Amino acid sequence: MVAAWDIRFADQVTAAHARAVAALCPVTALVNNAGRNSYADPVTMTKGEWDDVFAVDVKAAWLCARAVLPAMIAAGRGRS
Repeated sequence: MVAAWDIRFADQVTAAHARAVAALCPVTALVNNAGRNSYADPVTMTKGEWDDVFAVDVKAAWLCARAVLPAMIAAGRGRS
């Protein structure tokens, strides 16, 4: 069974990464493929709407990379 988690939140990314490492092995490959579309007018877009787009499209990629990079560096290899 796959547990649901939200890539917008650092604690959930960290927990999911820990579960993956415990079940499999250190992660040495990462595909940051999450994203969302926003068709909002930038003039009328709310701060909350912008924060949500940024959290999924930019922050989540950083959180996932931050979680796996120490193992990649230790292994002397990795792909993202």
